[in-house]
Amino acid sequence: MLRSSMLFGVAVLTASACGPTPTVDAPLAPAASISVRDTANSPEATRPGWRYHPTEMSEIVDGAPLPDGSWLLVGELGERWRTDPLPRQTEKNEGPDGRTYFARATIHRAPERINRIVRWSARRWLFIGESGTIYNASSALGPLTTSVAPPVNLHQVAGSAQGLVSIDSLGQLYRYDGATWSASQGGPGSGCTTGTLCRRLFDVAATDDGKLLALAIPEQLLSSDDGGKSWTLRGGDPFGAGRLLRSVAGEILIEGPHLTKRWTGSGDLTIVKDGLELRLPTEGHLALLPSRGPSTSAIEERRAALSGARYYEVFADPEYRYLSDSTGKTQSGKTTGKSASGHQGSSRPTPWLLASGRIDRPLSVKRLDLTTPTDRAAGAKSTHQPAGAAPECEALRLAACDTAVVIACMRDPGPTVIIDLYRSADAGKSFAKVGTLAGPDDDLSLAVAADGSILVAGACLSKTPADRQEGRSKSTSACEPRAPILVPARQGSKPHKTVAGDLTDRATSVAWSLDGKRAYLFGRRAKDERIALFVSRDRGKTFSSRPLIPPKGAQGHWDTERDAPRTLHPGTHGELGLVLGSHPPAYAVADPDGRITSVAR
Repeated sequence: MLRSSMLFGVAVLTASACGPTPTVDAPLAPAASISVRDTANSPEATRPGWRYHPTEMSEIVDGAPLPDGSWLLVGELGERWRTDPLPRQTEKNEGPDGRTYFARATIHRAPERINRIVRWSARRWLFIGESGTIYNASSALGPLTTSVAPPVNLHQVAGSAQGLVSIDSLGQLYRYDGATWSASQGGPGSGCTTGTLCRRLFDVAATDDGKLLALAIPEQLLSSDDGGKSWTLRGGDPFGAGRLLRSVAGEILIEGPHLTKRWTGSGDLTIVKDGLELRLPTEGHLALLPSRGPSTSAIEERRAALSGARYYEVFADPEYRYLSDSTGKTQSGKTTGKSASGHQGSSRPTPWLLASGRIDRPLSVKRLDLTTPTDRAAGAKSTHQPAGAAPECEALRLAACDTAVVIACMRDPGPTVIIDLYRSADAGKSFAKVGTLAGPDDDLSLAVAADGSILVAGACLSKTPADRQEGRSKSTSACEPRAPILVPARQGSKPHKTVAGDLTDRATSVAWSLDGKRAYLFGRRAKDERIALFVSRDRGKTFSSRPLIPPKGAQGHWDTERDAPRTLHPGTHGELGLVLGSHPPAYAVADPDGRITSVAR
């Protein structure tokens, strides 16, 4: 198990990236009112920025198949999802093809649970909330533009473009004509205000072509083919019908305690003898996951980085839920004889994945392959070495700048943590190993410049075989990192120590300027044992300290021990953004030489 470290009393967190800072848009949480601005078609919709990307799907309540084979799903939290095209499945399926399918959520959420989806017209979707409120949208995942509230709380909404019907808690029928809700006069459930025996509606459902079926108490079934304007009593003996369900085929299932009957929209009810088609794809064995989106938690854990609007993240998939169709995994979860690269004789592929893309869109995910072309060629020729076998990494760290991506693979086999560094110049399509370092724990800070130069804080140079042999006969000190390690951009360059003469403790939060000419880090300087900003003006070779002194006139008391530095982010024009402390945090701006120019709390 990897060891962890905390420094300055707080965790030092950094985005380890370069590029202009993107905008941050708050997720559209449930609100009291609904914006009518069509953000999907506005210029602001294409602006890079943080968007709502739920990592888990809440309970799916209703769904509607779309012409391309995908599904529109609505959930317990008012969210809407659109899936990949899905295979048709029944209860007898044990998993159609072993693949994992994905669903993308819209940023526009309803302020309540969505119970029903109705395609009212080609350019109008209705989403019926738990209270009976109808939310309108011009597209399946488009913004919710207007809403219509019912006169009373309604339940069990069903219908089509011909008309919607619903029932209240007393069994009274209500109908929606496209503009307003109104109580049905003379229909089933009406006139039940006296103590006399009358028919109260209990449930209602609709077929795909808009035919309505209602279940009443005492047990009776009624149907309507004109959107609920008129109803016909259907014959048949009672069988304990308890609820109405919709099948994937668009039929209505009448479920009882001992048998289930089917109604297709015309004709008599028939008894269901074979396996029932499922109402929703999430009710079967189909593997359905949310599309991967950017995560601020991953950035804080240093598994992810931002470079302008581009986002990179490494994450573990120990259950092999992602990309299962391309890794030789069968429906039962066992692997075939093929590896991720398609070669025979391989063990299971690495559980580590690389996600990348713009932060305002779903990310593309691929299996992380840290093997070199030489490794793959050797594996293909050998009957013992798996082709494309990646190193066993217990933890990963990532840094990125434009198309330059660096990954640190950490293993803990003994007294120190082994850190293998891999660099990519093509946005993570391929990697080359550039060095091996050692560390006392997993508190590692990475930064990469646009040209591929790497700074690593929290690590030591790995000992040579001669050093290790000498260590057996002579007492040697453990790894105690201070100044960062520099890996130059030149191919074949070896890692070497940088020089920071007045640094007395471990460096943290390393970062490069956007042009790669300057480098920065936080550390404790020898002069006063206070935390300072260290600046390099020679591309990371040497560092000198700059005290964190607030500008004259800055409000509030400044204490670098209490306001311990947390993050450091170079700006577009050479300025530096610093976050100090957390209760509350102080936001500071420094010039390229590290002088604090402004502070805000």
